[in-house]
Amino acid sequence: YTRSIEVSLRVGLIVTRTHQFCSEADSGLAKGQPMIKQVVLLKKRDDLTVKEFREYYENHHRLIGEKYLNPYVTRYVRRYLETPPGMEEAAMPYHVVTEMWFANTEDRDACYNGLSAPDAQREILADEARMFAPGGKFSTLILEVDSNVESNAV
Repeated sequence: YTRSIEVSLRVGLIVTRTHQFCSEADSGLAKGQPMIKQVVLLKKRDDLTVKEFREYYENHHRLIGEKYLNPYVTRYVRRYLETPPGMEEAAMPYHVVTEMWFANTEDRDACYNGLSAPDAQREILADEARMFAPGGKFSTLILEVDSNVESNAV
């Protein structure tokens, strides 16, 4: 599991732009339809507990995200990272991986334009300051490669 995350992070750091063909289950799109996936890695502020951070994100920040992401994204997901055994929680480089799926570059660009508007920036940045560590944000478009592990099962 940890190895998969490390590989995904390395791929995310290398790829700057991609179109991907995906399955319906992954994105809400028809099978084989091109899509774009934006991933944002975020670190919580040190003065928040993991529980406080997750509750605030789901009950407040998520709603701001939905306000600006709709109707442009086909899927908006938060994947909360668990602290591995033997690691101090404060040593976690990130606490959540946020994924936003776009059906095409037009929707992505329209969303980015909306997110760049001064009112949107003020609202988003003020809320991010309440929950994310300064400098604790990395965003990229990624390339995913799936393995068909069922066919390789022994």
